[in-house]
Amino acid sequence: MITNRTLSVAVLAALVPVVNLSCETSPVEQPSPPPRIAWQKTQIATDRIDFPVRQRGLRPVRGLIHLHSVYSHDACDGNPQPGGQPNAPCLRSLRRGLCMSGQDFAMLTDHATHMGEADWDKLFLTDPSLSDETIREGADLVGGRMRCLDDAGKPQDQHVVITVGGENDLMPVGLHRHLGSSATERKQAMSADTPAAVKAFHSAGGLVLQAHGESRDLTKLCTLAAAGLDGMEVYNLHANLDPRIRENHLGLDGLAAFAGLAPWLESRPVEQGGPEPDLALLGFLEDNSKERRHYNALLGAGYRLAPTFGSDIHENTFKSAMADGERGDSYRRLMRWFANYLLVPSGKPLLPSDLSAALATGRGFSVFEVLGPPSGFDFYAERPDRTRAELGASVEPTAKLVVRAPSPLPAGYATDEVIEIIQVLFVAAGGSSADVVAEQTLTAKQLQQGFTITVDTAARGPGAYRVEAKVYPKHLLHLLGDEPSRYDKAYPYLFSGSIYVGTVARHGGACQGVPLPS
Repeated sequence: MITNRTLSVAVLAALVPVVNLSCETSPVEQPSPPPRIAWQKTQIATDRIDFPVRQRGLRPVRGLIHLHSVYSHDACDGNPQPGGQPNAPCLRSLRRGLCMSGQDFAMLTDHATHMGEADWDKLFLTDPSLSDETIREGADLVGGRMRCLDDAGKPQDQHVVITVGGENDLMPVGLHRHLGSSATERKQAMSADTPAAVKAFHSAGGLVLQAHGESRDLTKLCTLAAAGLDGMEVYNLHANLDPRIRENHLGLDGLAAFAGLAPWLESRPVEQGGPEPDLALLGFLEDNSKERRHYNALLGAGYRLAPTFGSDIHENTFKSAMADGERGDSYRRLMRWFANYLLVPSGKPLLPSDLSAALATGRGFSVFEVLGPPSGFDFYAERPDRTRAELGASVEPTAKLVVRAPSPLPAGYATDEVIEIIQVLFVAAGGSSADVVAEQTLTAKQLQQGFTITVDTAARGPGAYRVEAKVYPKHLLHLLGDEPSRYDKAYPYLFSGSIYVGTVARHGGACQGVPLPS
């Protein structure tokens, strides 16, 4: 949940003058200017993004992992269930946001109140009158298929797979059933944060993630990882905004986020030079360094955890409208900012079990799509016999790693401007930090050509490799108001899961002094 401030923003389409040079003998030909993006409040569908992994029988699906609905007590401006019934306008806003932001799935993570009070079948938000469907595995109700609607309310082919979980001290996702037969029992079970709780969530068919890693102690994370923790957040929107978290846990200026939002607070419309409302994230986006340090330490300790980005959306913070007429913290706007991608089998309908299998193995990556979709991204290992291993896999140190840089750029944007810094990072067995083993600064032209990095793993011992990328938003500066140069800097863009090389002993490194759970 993000802090209580009012946010207002505006849209800008500024013009950059073009200077024509000529001489008496012959005109000097000028390079064509790059295409100017017209901002889209909807997100491009994943099946329209170039992903080479499709040629290997996998397809990337986009989704949210950490989302609150009408079954969280603090959602919907603190009024999620007026008169004991789901807040209908808030639920419509959630549906609209999921569809407009092009989500293929959403893993709901509601708080124990009201999640523990509701019947299990209500939690999937399915509405048969809107052509929604439920998804069962055997006797278990495990998901919902939420149908997207057009402006007239007519069901479309587009749909979003919904699973149920909770966010309290731990964040179980993809549960198959309630834990407990009464509301009291369920709330107690959902609020537990012990090794026994991890096992209980697993027994209920779910995976267990740790949210808000920036506020967690590494010793506790080691204990939970030993009990079977499946993943953790390496970015949470809340941490970038909350002044106390920024100061106490991230070592950042507590009020800098709000200072960064000042151009949007003026609420100037586009025609008057204000910034694009959906780009407000760039006013305060920074790496959540503590979460990443914890994640590195757990990799070095031999734990294979899926890294995720958490939107933590409640639609309860910035109720005032921005310059585009939409509330500042609308589901659609925040869902448009970033997403998690999971690699699932292609050629069949998406099922909750596909999501759980990909998340359990760390077969995915997360992207700040406000900067552009990650077109072309690929990361795999190639063995000496030419077979390939995907994200989350284990290989011997005879394999080489292949990374194709993601391009957030529109077609035709191929200048010599530096757009991206891509890194391959390595956490050695027993280590607690990530070393950069390959790095490349890339221009727009290189990105459009499909730049590839190859890394030989034989030079190092056992450990985990992953990819990170940062982006300079040159292609968006014309949308960022009358001081665009303040945003001409490298922003975090992509964070991948790992490929594991060799054998790393469990509970070593930074965790070796932490007692194992009984």
